[in-house]
Amino acid sequence: MFIIELLCMGIKLNIRLLVILLAIILSLLTIAPLYSSQYYTIDIVSNVEGYAVYIDDNFMGYSFSTTYSIEVPEGVHILSVIKQGYQWYNTTISIHTDTLVNVNLLRNTGSDTIQVSPNNVLCSYNS
Repeated sequence: MFIIELLCMGIKLNIRLLVILLAIILSLLTIAPLYSSQYYTIDIVSNVEGYAVYIDDNFMGYSFSTTYSIEVPEGVHILSVIKQGYQWYNTTISIHTDTLVNVNLLRNTGSDTIQVSPNNVLCSYNS
Protein backbone atom coordinates (compact mmCIF):
# COMPACT_ATOMS: atom_id res chain seq x y z
CA MET A 1 0.00 0.00 0.00
CA PHE A 2 2.84 2.36 0.89
CA ILE A 3 4.47 1.67 -2.50
CA ILE A 4 1.23 2.48 -4.31
CA GLU A 5 0.93 5.79 -2.40
CA LEU A 6 4.53 6.70 -3.28
CA LEU A 7 3.89 5.90 -6.93
CA CYS A 8 0.76 8.08 -6.91
CA MET A 9 2.69 10.95 -5.27
CA GLY A 10 5.43 10.57 -7.87
CA ILE A 11 2.91 10.69 -10.67
CA LYS A 12 1.27 13.81 -9.16
CA LEU A 13 4.68 15.49 -8.82
CA ASN A 14 5.59 14.57 -12.38
CA ILE A 15 2.29 15.94 -13.67
CA ARG A 16 2.80 19.19 -11.72
CA LEU A 17 6.33 19.48 -13.07
CA LEU A 18 5.07 18.81 -16.59
CA VAL A 19 2.37 21.48 -16.24
CA ILE A 20 4.93 24.01 -14.98
CA LEU A 21 7.32 23.22 -17.82
CA LEU A 22 4.52 23.55 -20.39
CA ALA A 23 3.51 26.91 -18.91
CA ILE A 24 7.10 28.15 -19.12
CA ILE A 25 7.46 26.97 -22.73
CA LEU A 26 4.18 28.62 -23.75
CA SER A 27 5.15 31.91 -22.09
CA LEU A 28 8.50 31.88 -23.89
CA LEU A 29 6.79 31.24 -27.21
CA THR A 30 4.51 34.24 -26.73
CA ILE A 31 7.34 36.55 -25.60
CA ALA A 32 9.92 35.39 -28.19
CA PRO A 33 8.50 37.41 -31.12
CA LEU A 34 9.03 40.61 -29.11
CA TYR A 35 12.76 39.94 -28.88
CA SER A 36 13.43 38.17 -32.15
CA SER A 37 13.79 41.22 -34.41
CA GLN A 38 16.14 40.55 -37.27
CA TYR A 39 18.93 43.12 -37.60
CA TYR A 40 20.31 44.26 -40.94
CA THR A 41 23.19 46.47 -42.02
CA ILE A 42 22.73 49.88 -43.59
CA ASP A 43 25.82 50.94 -45.54
CA ILE A 44 25.85 54.71 -46.08
CA VAL A 45 28.04 56.15 -48.83
CA SER A 46 28.27 59.94 -49.00
CA ASN A 47 29.99 62.52 -51.17
CA VAL A 48 31.54 64.17 -48.09
CA GLU A 49 33.41 63.05 -44.98
CA GLY A 50 32.61 63.73 -41.35
CA TYR A 51 28.85 63.54 -40.94
CA ALA A 52 26.55 62.51 -38.12
CA VAL A 53 24.09 59.65 -38.57
CA TYR A 54 20.70 59.49 -36.88
CA ILE A 55 18.13 56.70 -37.02
CA ASP A 56 14.64 57.72 -35.90
CA ASP A 57 16.15 60.92 -34.39
CA ASN A 58 18.59 58.91 -32.25
CA PHE A 59 22.30 59.68 -32.70
CA MET A 60 24.02 56.53 -33.95
CA GLY A 61 27.55 57.74 -34.65
CA TYR A 62 29.90 59.95 -36.58
CA SER A 63 31.61 59.10 -39.84
CA PHE A 64 35.24 60.10 -40.33
CA SER A 65 35.19 58.99 -43.97
CA THR A 66 32.64 58.91 -46.78
CA THR A 67 31.25 55.56 -45.61
CA TYR A 68 29.44 54.46 -42.49
CA SER A 69 27.81 51.16 -41.53
CA ILE A 70 25.20 50.55 -38.87
CA GLU A 71 22.94 47.68 -37.83
CA VAL A 72 19.25 48.38 -37.30
CA PRO A 73 16.24 46.19 -36.59
CA GLU A 74 13.98 45.17 -39.43
CA GLY A 75 11.23 47.68 -40.14
CA VAL A 76 10.63 51.24 -41.29
CA HIS A 77 13.11 53.88 -40.08
CA ILE A 78 13.94 57.53 -40.69
CA LEU A 79 17.58 58.00 -41.69
CA SER A 80 19.09 61.45 -41.19
CA VAL A 81 22.61 62.40 -42.27
CA ILE A 82 23.81 65.76 -40.96
CA LYS A 83 26.94 67.82 -41.56
CA GLN A 84 27.50 71.43 -40.61
CA GLY A 85 27.35 73.71 -43.64
CA TYR A 86 25.29 71.19 -45.65
CA GLN A 87 21.59 70.58 -46.12
CA TRP A 88 20.31 67.69 -44.07
CA TYR A 89 19.56 64.43 -45.78
CA ASN A 90 16.38 62.76 -44.50
CA THR A 91 14.74 59.68 -45.93
CA THR A 92 12.38 56.96 -44.81
CA ILE A 93 13.74 53.49 -45.44
CA SER A 94 12.13 50.09 -45.11
CA ILE A 95 14.71 47.57 -43.91
CA HIS A 96 14.15 43.89 -44.68
CA THR A 97 17.64 43.06 -45.92
CA ASP A 98 21.11 44.62 -45.88
CA THR A 99 20.77 48.00 -47.59
CA LEU A 100 23.06 50.47 -49.38
CA VAL A 101 22.09 54.15 -49.17
CA ASN A 102 23.84 56.73 -51.37
CA VAL A 103 23.73 60.17 -49.76
CA ASN A 104 24.49 63.33 -51.73
CA LEU A 105 24.88 66.18 -49.24
CA LEU A 106 24.43 69.62 -50.79
CA ARG A 107 26.20 72.74 -49.49
CA ASN A 108 24.00 75.40 -47.94
CA THR A 109 23.51 78.36 -50.25
CA GLY A 110 24.38 80.93 -47.57
CA SER A 111 20.82 82.08 -47.01
CA ASP A 112 19.18 81.74 -43.61
CA THR A 113 17.66 78.28 -43.22
CA ILE A 114 16.07 76.39 -40.38
CA GLN A 115 16.14 72.63 -40.66
CA VAL A 116 13.95 70.34 -38.58
CA SER A 117 14.07 66.57 -38.50
CA PRO A 118 10.98 64.57 -39.57
CA ASN A 119 9.96 63.93 -35.95
CA ASN A 120 10.70 67.54 -34.91
CA VAL A 121 13.39 66.41 -32.48
CA LEU A 122 16.50 67.82 -34.17
CA CYS A 123 16.82 71.33 -35.50
CA SER A 124 19.52 73.54 -36.95
CA TYR A 125 19.87 77.18 -37.96
CA ASN A 126 22.27 78.15 -40.72
CA SER A 127 22.99 81.71 -41.73
